[in-house]
Amino acid sequence: MCELSVLLNKDGESQQIAKDVVYALQNGDRLIVKDILGTTTEISSAMIAKVNITNETLTLIAHPLVGQFLKFFALYTETDGSISDIEQAWNQLKKMGDELIRRSENQSL
Repeated sequence: MCELSVLLNKDGESQQIAKDVVYALQNGDRLIVKDILGTTTEISSAMIAKVNITNETLTLIAHPLVGQFLKFFALYTETDGSISDIEQAWNQLKKMGDELIRRSENQSL
């Protein structure tokens, strides 16, 4: 059987947050992983970046922008999501992206 070690990349650093993982589920802005004993770990604002079966690793990336995107996407794909809720989530996502770009521009000056 192939169990995975879960590595979380956040703020430029990588750390192992779970091991012997056999299950992963994206649930809104949270990623849920479960090990062979059924122990679950939830990671907010995270998504899968890479699965490497050869090295038995599942690499995640976490960032507030990822969480906001996942919230927007969940609303967008819901059949009963209201247009105003979708637009609000989209505007928040754009605002966060704009702030990141401005911050990057200021750091490069």
